[in-house]
Amino acid sequence: MTSRRDALKIIAASAAFPWATFAQSTPRPKKKGWCGGDTAMHELFKVQWYYDWTTLPRAITKVEFVPLIKSEGKMGDMAFIEQMTGVTHVLGFNEPEREKQGDVALERALDLWPQLVVLAEKLNLRLGSPAPSSDKLGIDWFEAFMAEAKRRKLRVDFIAMHWYRGRDATQFQQFIEGLAKDHRLPVWITEFNGWSGTEQENYAFLKGSLRFLERSSKVERYAYFNPTPGKPHSLLAADGTLTRMGELYRDA
Repeated sequence: MTSRRDALKIIAASAAFPWATFAQSTPRPKKKGWCGGDTAMHELFKVQWYYDWTTLPRAITKVEFVPLIKSEGKMGDMAFIEQMTGVTHVLGFNEPEREKQGDVALERALDLWPQLVVLAEKLNLRLGSPAPSSDKLGIDWFEAFMAEAKRRKLRVDFIAMHWYRGRDATQFQQFIEGLAKDHRLPVWITEFNGWSGTEQENYAFLKGSLRFLERSSKVERYAYFNPTPGKPHSLLAADGTLTRMGELYRDA
């Protein structure tokens, strides 16, 4: 049975996107995820879900796989999703504003989006927005997409977003809360990372961020983007052992 709180969330989301649908009988998902298909990392960090920038899982695993349509060139791969079992969500274009990533022009993305809606409706999946980076280029693309999607009544069930803007956990929190408030939709942070700075700065950022991400009712899921082992913002040391940041993420 849907709780009063869940019902209010559905009503609030529908006020902004009245065509959005939610699987009311689905329990709230566990939050912590992983960017990439390495099953050893899934086990090490005790994650509940992962994605791999593809429509197909890399390996058989007990961890929930979330397919992603990375770019226009991957639209044909939607047929693979129809053959999969256990899929409950699908993610849209990955950093479409960037030539070396999704590279989908705004108007083209809007024209292609109804195909993703058809897939989501056919398989009863929740559909995530395109996931831009949080710099000006990405946010400008995202806001223009969401505004036009609303005008065209194109379904979007939750926001997907990346964060590489800095190492201020408070600013990160305010950014997420602003997205949720402006669009009245739950948020997935499908990549985040302080990216530069010292180990101490990145540790403080991750510690503060995890506290917020786990507690916030606005955040449904999150996944840390782990760089090359040995870097100051990596969860792994150069020898492959856990850093203290890695211990934080493992225990979140």
